[in-house]
Amino acid sequence: MKRTGDFGEMLAARYLRANGFVILAQNYRAHAAEIDLVCEDQPEAGHAIGDLVFVEVKTRTTRTFGKPLEAVTPQKLALVQRAADHYLLTHNLEDRVCRFDVIGVEIRKGVPYIEHVRDVLDY
Repeated sequence: MKRTGDFGEMLAARYLRANGFVILAQNYRAHAAEIDLVCEDQPEAGHAIGDLVFVEVKTRTTRTFGKPLEAVTPQKLALVQRAADHYLLTHNLEDRVCRFDVIGVEIRKGVPYIEHVRDVLDY
């Protein structure tokens, strides 16, 4: 299972880079929680820097337990938020505009399908 998750995270990171994101950290751990990817989005027009984005990645090879995005529970997002608070504090980024995204990776017959949902939490 870990190999599947690692593969999905690698595909998600590749997808994000291809869409202009800069990966700042992978598998950031704090307070018994983990953030799969920490990245910076492209700046919007008129802004010097883009949003800081905390990304949870879920990967599935079957739908036995549902779609990947269905596995991201409010409890999981609360853990990610706790780790994100730690990241912001330890990197002196408390004033930075940030958001939480979720990426679902579904691998069907060896072909990955990626679904990216932006801004899943009011933060």
